[in-house]
Amino acid sequence: MKAFQYMLPSRTKTNSLFVHLILAFLSIIIVLVTLHFITISISSNKVREEIIKYNTLNLNNTVESYEKHFELLKGTMLSFLIHDDVRQFYKSSQYIKFPIIQAEIQKIVSNSNLFIRDVFLYSKTTSQILDKSKSTSPASMFGVFMYNPQYTEQFWEGQFEADFAYKVLPAVRFEDRTSSRASVTSDQLLPVLFKGYAPDQFYIAALMDAKGMLDQFHISLNENLVILDGQHTIYSNATPQVAEAMPEQMPADKQYVLSNQHYYFYDKGEQTGFTYVHIVPQESIAAQMKMKATLLFVLFAAIFASITAALLFIRKINNPLKRVIEALGDMNAGLDLQGSKIKEFHLISDRFKQLVKAKQSIHKELDQEKEQSRHYSYMRQLKEIQFSGGLSKQQELSFTEQPFVVLLFEFIFKQRSEQLKDTEKKWYLYAKEFVDLSVARGGKEALTLQMERNQVLSLLFLDSGQQLEEILGKVKAVFDLDRDSGYAVIAVSSVYDNSAELTKAYEEAASYMQYQMFHDETQILSAAAMSKLQPLFDTHIVASEQQLDAQISQGNRTEAVELLQKSLAELQKRGSTRTVVAAFIKRVTDKALRALHLAGVPDTELNDFSSAIKRLDQTCNFVELEHAFIPLLEQLCKRIEEQKPQQSDTAITFITTYIKEHLAEEIYLDALAQKLKMSSGYLSVYFKEKTGQNFIDYLNEMRIEQAKHLLEHTDLKVREIAVQCGYQNINSFNRMFKKFTGTTPGEHRKQNFSDQ
Repeated sequence: MKAFQYMLPSRTKTNSLFVHLILAFLSIIIVLVTLHFITISISSNKVREEIIKYNTLNLNNTVESYEKHFELLKGTMLSFLIHDDVRQFYKSSQYIKFPIIQAEIQKIVSNSNLFIRDVFLYSKTTSQILDKSKSTSPASMFGVFMYNPQYTEQFWEGQFEADFAYKVLPAVRFEDRTSSRASVTSDQLLPVLFKGYAPDQFYIAALMDAKGMLDQFHISLNENLVILDGQHTIYSNATPQVAEAMPEQMPADKQYVLSNQHYYFYDKGEQTGFTYVHIVPQESIAAQMKMKATLLFVLFAAIFASITAALLFIRKINNPLKRVIEALGDMNAGLDLQGSKIKEFHLISDRFKQLVKAKQSIHKELDQEKEQSRHYSYMRQLKEIQFSGGLSKQQELSFTEQPFVVLLFEFIFKQRSEQLKDTEKKWYLYAKEFVDLSVARGGKEALTLQMERNQVLSLLFLDSGQQLEEILGKVKAVFDLDRDSGYAVIAVSSVYDNSAELTKAYEEAASYMQYQMFHDETQILSAAAMSKLQPLFDTHIVASEQQLDAQISQGNRTEAVELLQKSLAELQKRGSTRTVVAAFIKRVTDKALRALHLAGVPDTELNDFSSAIKRLDQTCNFVELEHAFIPLLEQLCKRIEEQKPQQSDTAITFITTYIKEHLAEEIYLDALAQKLKMSSGYLSVYFKEKTGQNFIDYLNEMRIEQAKHLLEHTDLKVREIAVQCGYQNINSFNRMFKKFTGTTPGEHRKQNFSDQ
């Protein structure tokens, strides 16, 4: 007690500032301690429930993953089982298509997502076994290559008479006894048997990687998992003691059982009927419950530290504050604070009353002059940004902790022509006045400056982010009503609070202008909107653009128009910016003008075409662009075609027709060259010169276009579509599809379905 008295100020009274500080600190500490204690008490009671809920949900995810995989495996193996070459296997031991079957097995095994180590075919008729690497007899297979005392030759032979079409056997480890030193497989293998009907003289067995499936499908802090088929264990990675202690019967009305110091969480698969048991030691859950005691200890330590720090702080400020109060005792003026019960506040208020009155009078005059000066300085600084791109030290304003944004407005008048120049000028003027009025009404302080004929900059000081959203929402709503005449693009900088950052804010807003979308709706461009936009250069249309250039250079109007429509549709689908569209137009038209020049078109005609091309920049959306671009492109191609001698290219026609009619077959350039009585090297160069594409790129593009059509208009499986388009390997098909479209086949089908 004496220690606390030493830390407290002497001669204190109940209305002293220091007593109030102590009581305030203690009140806050008591409230916080009470809230934390209640929170810990409530949360600790729910910890066990949340842990059990976590393990239950985790097991549900495991069961769902296993069930889906077993269904996938079943579909894959049954498809393999009905293969003609596989069904013919058991009829002849000298069957010449063993390598074909083994190649199919290799494809299945190479798919890491199936977790299949090997697949073997067992024919009782021919007493022959065939797997991915060998053909052998049952005695050699199960006595040498796959030895296990549980799965003998007699066991495997007995499966022919067993009544099943699909069967999962318990996981074991097999020994390879081909060498004098036997080697045991590093992981357990889970045999899964398939028959066309029971009984049958032939079946297929898939050897699954049990450990790989566990690692993929069972993500948990405790990996103990047991899979049961009735009373038989299919797979277990738990210790024998834990597995043997598992209850024989699981209650139907519960999701877990506490037995033998372990929690047994269980669930049953709907497809296989297997029971999945997740085993968690009781001490694992108990260890997490001990956190309550630790939190309480930390809480009481924090209480002691808080009280000690509060008393030390009060003692530390006591003596300096007393000296300040004594120094103010000789002053004869004050400011009366009504209702205050602290004597120090009365003394300070009385002494500063006259100073406050004088200060208020002086500040009133200064504020009026400062407001006029600030308004002039803001306007000068905004103008300086436009012409010099920066500010000198003498020109910089001085304000801090005043949040502001820069709004850059660009107005686009849609009906531009010589006849409507006056109307366009008035529309820009009305738009500027409307923006000036809207910003001035919405902010506590705002300035608007005309930067260009159709560009306005506003400096807006903010009270809140919601205030900015309301202003922009109202401006956008009004411009949307006048959409037939024009629209606005609004670039919004981030929020800054220092006058030194004004140039940075303007440059940020100006940089956003290049990301405006190619449509005729009012747009608001901000940092949040930038992350959702496409890059300024879209690489996905480069291939189509090369073909378009080739068709234009040849003067092929129909093909060129189709490729142009395809490219514009792709740009529109990807939500391309005006910069991307303008760059595309420039690249295509520049090459078209170059083709005209090479074809010998006079300069006067080239100038006319250049003027027509410039008018494309006035289009505001893809519909307007297509309506203006297609007739111009037809004229360009027609003029190029007129300048070139008329000749038919039978070789290119033959190749393109052959590809369309034989997409599902293997197509080689050498074979086509032989049909055309040309060398493959010459045909390759000739094809590239005439079409603008390599032969293999053209072939793959035609196949992917056919695949897109089948995905969008049929219900065929992806594998079936791949085969119909000439891809025997599904991985090669997926890779090539993503290269040309940017998406996988499944994503393309889903996207097309959602668009419909």
